[in-house]
Amino acid sequence: MRGARRTWSVRRSAARAHQRRRWAFFSSLLAIGQSGKRGIGRTDDTDTMQDEALLRVLEELAEKLQIPVTYAALATEELPGRGGMCVFRGERRIIIERSLGMREKARLLAEGLAEFDFEDVFLLPAVREAIERARRARPQS
Repeated sequence: MRGARRTWSVRRSAARAHQRRRWAFFSSLLAIGQSGKRGIGRTDDTDTMQDEALLRVLEELAEKLQIPVTYAALATEELPGRGGMCVFRGERRIIIERSLGMREKARLLAEGLAEFDFEDVFLLPAVREAIERARRARPQS
């Protein structure tokens, strides 16, 4: 009986640890949109982690939409752009300058994804806010 208790205890402990990691990840995503609010213990490192998390979620969203995201060296004299959505050989693709910071990469990726309608799709509030912000910043044509 003692061995069974240990196994159950170990499984419960591992499940709780996994749940805490998931909670920490998703709570950091919810705090992404609140970059203007600083609290105790908030540093630029925390903002960088949030930018990385936002970028990762946006990349996963692009993958679900089957839009390849490529990071390339674009900073040349002939091509001064920083990246965005393009059509290459009939395929939609997002190309982003690889030397940019995480925040700028996430902004450009959100701009590329802003061309799609996500009204009926569940998105984390921070991801939806980033895409809506990109839509508002886009010039109206």
